[in-house]
Amino acid sequence: VILQKLVGQFGSSAANWWTGPDAAKHDFISNEWEIEVKSSIRPDPVAHIHPIHQLEPEPVDFYLLMIGLKKGNKTLPEMVEYTRNEISENVDNFLLQLVQNFF
Repeated sequence: VILQKLVGQFGSSAANWWTGPDAAKHDFISNEWEIEVKSSIRPDPVAHIHPIHQLEPEPVDFYLLMIGLKKGNKTLPEMVEYTRNEISENVDNFLLQLVQNFF
């Protein structure tokens, strides 16, 4: 969801900011900010931060995003296909990250 939003706002190069599958400290890292994303299908979502050092101060702006998901929305394969179609110049890196993480 967040990758789709970033690509929509910043273009295909935003795909390079996705580091979640690389076990980086945060899910998205640019030169200007870092984003950690938590998601839940619960009606009263609670973010579980682990490891706790994800909340330590950064030299750049840091954003913690909580995404509420609902059953019946797009499936993960549908979201991957949509994002793949939106990422023209960086699609190989995106697909490689998916393959390396067993998608």
